[in-house]
Amino acid sequence: MEATTLNNLLEAAASTSTGITYLRGHDNEKFISYCALRDRALLLLGQFQNHGVVAGDHMILLTSSNEQFVDAFWACILGGSVPVPLATGISSGHREKILGVFNKLHQPYIYTTQDILTRLKEYSNNSSHKAIIDALSQKALLIESITQSTDVGIEHKAQPQDLAFIQFSSGSTNTPKGVQLTHANLLANLEAMMTGARLSQNDSTLGWMPLTHDMGLIGFHLVPLAQKIPQYLIPTDLFVRRPAQWIAHIVKHKVTVTCSPNFGFKHFMQ
Repeated sequence: MEATTLNNLLEAAASTSTGITYLRGHDNEKFISYCALRDRALLLLGQFQNHGVVAGDHMILLTSSNEQFVDAFWACILGGSVPVPLATGISSGHREKILGVFNKLHQPYIYTTQDILTRLKEYSNNSSHKAIIDALSQKALLIESITQSTDVGIEHKAQPQDLAFIQFSSGSTNTPKGVQLTHANLLANLEAMMTGARLSQNDSTLGWMPLTHDMGLIGFHLVPLAQKIPQYLIPTDLFVRRPAQWIAHIVKHKVTVTCSPNFGFKHFMQ
């Protein structure tokens, strides 16, 4: 692999005609080429920079939409800010984690929807986190407020040793811990996964695991992008409601690589 940063990977993938197909149902699909993804990310980066985001800033990504997540992830990468993927969730545990991570990162930006922010505010009213949620609200970039703009962001020249993103543990057994991943860390991981899976240009991938999970983000978004092959993404909640869609899309699109933890196979068989 000649690339030394994630920026290089996206630029190389953008020279191809392949990309991501977002699967939203049996006959509801949206294709975005890697070239279009880079263009979209640069436009969103322009919006981030207009709101004061600079290289080195942390940006919590809090959205259940794969498409919104991917655009924002790459906007951060291209601008040199540090994406911090977190699951939205509806439990008090999820909300405690979000507020805890926000506090731990010393008031990062947060990219989310008005609905999610409102639910966090409602939760904080019944807890001791009002001060945190007030600070979080000041740093929130609401997806609904992002306007269509032709202002292309200024790309940051990343270095292999630069921090690419932070992956937080679930926090189910202890306080969530953030793993700091550099561009060099990730490219070494991607190279090993691509070699181990013996991927070729004839392959394609399909994943339903959350992009906030390392297998969802690294295994089923970054790996196929690095390999410059088609990738298909199913929303996790769609898999939960209609697990047969997973196999149906594998057959429909002749996908060669997929994956699931044991409970996913069990859920499908039920």
